[in-house]
Amino acid sequence: TDSSTTGDSSAATTSDSSTTTAQTGSTYTVQDGDYFYSIVMSLYDSGDLDLIEAFAAYNGMTLDSSLYPGMTLQVPPIDELTSAE
Repeated sequence: TDSSTTGDSSAATTSDSSTTTAQTGSTYTVQDGDYFYSIVMSLYDSGDLDLIEAFAAYNGMTLDSSLYPGMTLQVPPIDELTSAE
């Protein structure tokens, strides 16, 4: 009747969230205090205005759009944002 699990380490094999690189199909959930600049900096390590505007546009928004905690944003690969110049 012992229900303890001894193989929990398999769930934590990929814990490299400190260096986030956007992958196709990934999403970002907006947190309290987030704004486009901070999101793009954390996802792509860039504060380039063109990239920030492209990220907002990719999500059907502009830099003037309001972000609310709990919103889900699509996170495309950086080359998808930079190729649409």
